[in-house]
Amino acid sequence: MGVMNQMRDKMSIILGIVIVAFLATIFFSWGMGVDGPRGQKNIIAQVNKTDIPLEQYFQALNQQLSYYRDQLGQDIDEMTRIRIQDQVFENLVQDVLIRQEIKKLKLEATDEEIYFYLENNPPQYIREAEIFHTDGQFDHQKYLDILRDPSNPYGINWVPIEEEIGRILPYEKLSDHISSSVIITENEIRQAYEDDNVKYDIEHLTVLVSRIQDDEVSLDDKELRAYYEKNKSDYKTPETKILQYVSWSKEASAEDTTLAMNEIDEILIRLNEGESFEDLARVFSQDPSASEGGGLGYFGRGQMVKPFEDEAFSAPLNKVIGPVPTQFGYHLIRVEDKKVENGETQIKASHILVKIQAGPNTLDRVAGEARIFTYDAEDQGFERALELYKLKADTTSFGISRESNFYPGLGFMPGLTRWAFNNKNGKITEQPFETENLIVVAQIIDSKPESFQPFDEVRNTIERQLRREKKETMSLVMARELAQQGDDLYKLKDESEKIRFGSEENVTIKNLPVLFRNNPAVNDLLRLAKLNDIVGPVKTAQGYSLIQPRKRSAVDEADFRLKREEIRMRLQKEKENAAIEAYLTALKDKATINDFRENFF
Repeated sequence: MGVMNQMRDKMSIILGIVIVAFLATIFFSWGMGVDGPRGQKNIIAQVNKTDIPLEQYFQALNQQLSYYRDQLGQDIDEMTRIRIQDQVFENLVQDVLIRQEIKKLKLEATDEEIYFYLENNPPQYIREAEIFHTDGQFDHQKYLDILRDPSNPYGINWVPIEEEIGRILPYEKLSDHISSSVIITENEIRQAYEDDNVKYDIEHLTVLVSRIQDDEVSLDDKELRAYYEKNKSDYKTPETKILQYVSWSKEASAEDTTLAMNEIDEILIRLNEGESFEDLARVFSQDPSASEGGGLGYFGRGQMVKPFEDEAFSAPLNKVIGPVPTQFGYHLIRVEDKKVENGETQIKASHILVKIQAGPNTLDRVAGEARIFTYDAEDQGFERALELYKLKADTTSFGISRESNFYPGLGFMPGLTRWAFNNKNGKITEQPFETENLIVVAQIIDSKPESFQPFDEVRNTIERQLRREKKETMSLVMARELAQQGDDLYKLKDESEKIRFGSEENVTIKNLPVLFRNNPAVNDLLRLAKLNDIVGPVKTAQGYSLIQPRKRSAVDEADFRLKREEIRMRLQKEKENAAIEAYLTALKDKATINDFRENFF
């Protein structure tokens, strides 16, 4: 099948890996060629000597943040923000790698391919345009007649549509290139069917590691030290920094409370003047329900915070009550209906939420206090500044590593971590760092280089690990001996108190007991085993197990023929996605990627 004939089927593969919303930013915002503008101070990353401009990173980031805010209907917490920042960066890097590969393989779209695609697979927004409809449905022949009419009677500008398709097609052609090696064999299809449908009755014995006593395992100091030396990399401690810091809370002030109450008063006045509750909710409410006019739908007791619930369930119909204070702010509530469903009273209500948040004056005051402290700490020393302002510093007593983003009491602050590892002992933050709720000033008070934990510190850990490994070996030896003692696992179940016997009926390979689930070795043993043969031992989380299949259902050949194509298509999709993911991972592994984020965050 030719490239163009496959496009409809392959549309989702590459675009599924590179997030669609993100690609929209790249497609419509990037003016950068593969060899983009220079100037490292404005470069967020470099991928095989291709620059990614800082401006484009922030453009993509802001679009993603806006998208998430719209989806959540509220502000984004710091942890989610960090995840989005990393996701946007990785997607930018990946897209550069993909475009470089497209150029290397000469997969750019030709004019003929673009026009073929436009004729045979018009974008959804074209399919929805009424000028191409007949009796309310997209009419493909009508569309082709308009597309091919040189007089262009509707004055349609086809150029941007063709340009959009020209940007998408190379991604699909790369998808086809990667997926062309994927082959689904008849054996794979049949095995997938049997794994889902053939039912087994099995018996199994497990020699439990947990029932082997510690005193049955001998360990000496020489073994422990040899294990330590062999696995020393497991006990490496990264470079760490120890910080002391002070913080100022962005708590709302009495002035902010007054401003919130004034806003409540304004809403009440406008309600009394005849403005609709729904319109005012859309303007003033700070709850995700604002877009729905404040509507919360029906709810019963126990679904809202108690102060809100108590007032709402006692409110008369269609009368605005409040303000009702809760942990979220002040609420104006209107109950529109009450009903009893399944013996439980439910109400339908709307509300307007006005949060009590730190306003500009409060934030300026707190930021000013932090800045003044910073100036005095730089001038007179951190300890002296603490004395002057009667503040007490907290300390990251166990140190932070380069991967440390979370600070107890502060939250997620990756910027603070990057700053710490770019500076030396004694350095004080030039500008305060901020989280959603705090402003922070910090000082580096100590640094510790990368090292290995001393043997004496990890001796107990090594002893537990080595003891476990020796117990697993004992479990394996005992399981092998049991396999030689007979041909019936049930008769062997009382051979030792270390054994646990079990049996299962009507299980499939896709739905094995938890002990054996997602264990490829068990799957292979069952597929190949003859009935009543003892197979194994196989390693599980609890020890080594023997398995004896007692029954196996026959393959329903008629059902297999019915489901064969569906299974083939599923396997094809899974293999194609896996191939594309592996291909992109290999591109990244081979690439030279310079990450300059620490220069900006």
